Amino acid sequence: MIFNFKGHHTVLHMIISGIQDSIGLYTKPSEIEINKALEWLKLLGFEHLKNTYFKNLSKGNQRLIMLVRAFIKWPSLLILDEPTVDLDDNSVYKFAKLLNKFHAESNVSIIYVSHRNEKNIVAQKTIHLIKTKNGSIHSFA
Repeated sequence: MIFNFKGHHTVLHMIISGIQDSIGLYTKPSEIEINKALEWLKLLGFEHLKNTYFKNLSKGNQRLIMLVRAFIKWPSLLILDEPTVDLDDNSVYKFAKLLNKFHAESNVSIIYVSHRNEKNIVAQKTIHLIKTKNGSIHSFA
């Protein structure tokens, strides 16, 4: 999804575009939308980045902003496919902390797909796919 945002979008507008379900911001955001996005930035400690162009952020910070963009509407289901690819350990830790907090404070069901075991992500159920010559089998942990 990150690669779809090629324009000059600020961090604040990236988060608000999650409310509007758009790639970029094409209408003037309301005060409610702006305040909601600012609350999330404050939670991350990123208030100072609100006017920074998204494309100028580190990959780790881009992923955190995209996670907030997904969270801002409190979806009933969130599917994350390899969200920590290319992230350093510090960024993965921040990502996991935010994901765990969101899950603990909401009724959102989260499906998290990864090729690696993220030790800081708290999962209620884990399904491991095991490659066989006839396809994959699964085991629960």
